[in-house]
Amino acid sequence: MSYSDFSGIVRISTAAAIVIAADYDRLSELIGSVPPTINLHEWSPAVFNKLFELGFFELLGLTEKVEGRYHDNGKTRTMKLLSGANAAGNEAAAKQLHELSALITEGRGLSDTISFALNSALDEAMINVARHAYPDDHNYQLRHVGKWWVTAEADRVEKKLTIVIYDQGASIPVTLPRKKFADALKDKVTRVIRTAPTHDFSDDSAYIAAAMTEGFTQTGEAFHGYGIPQMKELIDICGCGRLTIFSRGGRCEYEPGSNSGIKRSTYDTSVGGTLIEWVIQLPEEPNA
Repeated sequence: MSYSDFSGIVRISTAAAIVIAADYDRLSELIGSVPPTINLHEWSPAVFNKLFELGFFELLGLTEKVEGRYHDNGKTRTMKLLSGANAAGNEAAAKQLHELSALITEGRGLSDTISFALNSALDEAMINVARHAYPDDHNYQLRHVGKWWVTAEADRVEKKLTIVIYDQGASIPVTLPRKKFADALKDKVTRVIRTAPTHDFSDDSAYIAAAMTEGFTQTGEAFHGYGIPQMKELIDICGCGRLTIFSRGGRCEYEPGSNSGIKRSTYDTSVGGTLIEWVIQLPEEPNA
């Protein structure tokens, strides 16, 4: 029998944690069991705390047995993992995110501008996963459960809110070319893809970059894929933050004021869907 031993991991990001938890959730739903974990007493406190707050041990049925090991580090707090197969979970996700942000703003909450942009982006992201991430005719490497997963981390010291959204769907590079692009988007992708591909995923970051700058529905109308335009807009409103998107073998990163624009890179292995890490630097003043 296989098992999981995370005792050799010193730190784990929220993005990496959600990918692990999502796969455990997928296995639990498909076969009714997950690999056991071992050597819990040797796990790094940072790794244990992250996964505990995320709800990972609930997937293992171990929450009550291990909760005595958990200690709030006073600096960060991770939101319990939420998942769904449609946009119905947006309200629950938005509520938890607002509660988490209160840890950063010392109870003031979010301004109306930030709150509206945050809710709009989340709603758009979940709608697009439900509509486009899992096409029936795609040849999936692994069986999927048609779900999205979302979590977040509040950093009380840095005043940062990191929101992570993940799905195990066909990916942006696969679903984006299926849409009826306007000529402008076709040209944009063509300009970015300048060299012969070296592996199957060589052009993936070009399609992600196109989705970050333009988007179109299957009918050719304006398309806010994955809520990406709203995410970028909120980062610009706050004046600081970062948006990183991994999809299949591509990676794109956006930061406001960057002279290089969107940074791109590609890998010859897939992240297993689309992973969005959205970092927002919350302003000091609640009305900003």
